[in-house]
Amino acid sequence: MANPDWLNRFIIRLRECELAVRYRAANPTYAALNRGWDHAPSGAGPRLTTGQEIERDAAAYRAMANDLQLTRAVLFPLESQPSPTPVRVILGDFLGFPNRMSTLANSEGVQIEIFSLDRLNVPGATWRSVSAHAEDWWRDATAAARSEGIVGADLPANGMVWCYPMTEFLSWVNGVTWASEWQKYGVVNQGGTPAPAPPRPITRIVP
Repeated sequence: MANPDWLNRFIIRLRECELAVRYRAANPTYAALNRGWDHAPSGAGPRLTTGQEIERDAAAYRAMANDLQLTRAVLFPLESQPSPTPVRVILGDFLGFPNRMSTLANSEGVQIEIFSLDRLNVPGATWRSVSAHAEDWWRDATAAARSEGIVGADLPANGMVWCYPMTEFLSWVNGVTWASEWQKYGVVNQGGTPAPAPPRPITRIVP
């Protein structure tokens, strides 16, 4: 399939919900269908019936699909929100094909920028705007940004952030990860106290 995996899941859910809503409207006296439609799942807090969830997702997903067809930026439901059903991106998903790079002539690839609002202790950090700050999708995304608890984590409208060279960032984050992972091994020295982490992971490569 040429479609990204997450988009396939979105389309499947949209079609399932719309077909279910249409079928129920055409069969209002179908007793077995009505029992399932009106079923209220057990659990803590207020819960919608199965049919209400289907109707909710049908309407919400159709609105998002319409925006996608108009090439508008779309923010999908968050896991922390009760409705509608989130569109999950799973590790290993196909997200799309690479495109022609504006910075490299006759080359195709995926442009990656690593940035943060607060400066990290990474060599080569620069305070500048991300390359996408003038794009329509960046404007739309920042205008509708919905942080999950930290307002200061919203993307800045002007695109000004701390940006990092990829190799320098990967070297830095590898050191942070290694230092925290080392503690899980519980290695002790001859005196029985925790042994300090080596400066880098011990290689498995045997010369």
